[in-house]
Amino acid sequence: TMRKLIESLKEVNENLEELLKEKETPKKEVVSRYPCCYESQDSKAPNKAVLFVKGFDNSLDRDDIKSALIKHFGSCGEITWVFVPFECATGVPKEFAFIDVEDKKKALSLSGSYMGGRKLEVIMARRMIEYVGKNMSGCLRCRQADMKACAYRFYSKRP
Repeated sequence: TMRKLIESLKEVNENLEELLKEKETPKKEVVSRYPCCYESQDSKAPNKAVLFVKGFDNSLDRDDIKSALIKHFGSCGEITWVFVPFECATGVPKEFAFIDVEDKKKALSLSGSYMGGRKLEVIMARRMIEYVGKNMSGCLRCRQADMKACAYRFYSKRP
């Protein structure tokens, strides 16, 4: 019985060593088949006075959402930038977007309006965590690009 106990302890020890080796082996990052949206030039806000929009149907394609936003905010003067971020792992658009329009006051008045049967919320982006730190989930590349952009926005406010 003592031999059986020693044999079973040896077996347990070997299994534990194998488990430890697996944990020590660095895991490879899962490469997304979608591009990193925060590394794209499209993600760079043209100024600090952009708007945050949420409430639209994010089951649509990014280009369809962008087109719908451009049409919806068309009465607010020139639209210089629209950015619809997406989940890098799935390619599904997030539930918010950023837009830069000429007449910010008019655009803010569209908060509570409906687009595609859904009620929009429109506020200044600088008040939202999604703008300050836009993507705390997602791939490592997205988080790194986002942190660089966040640091840039923070330090660009300094005199």
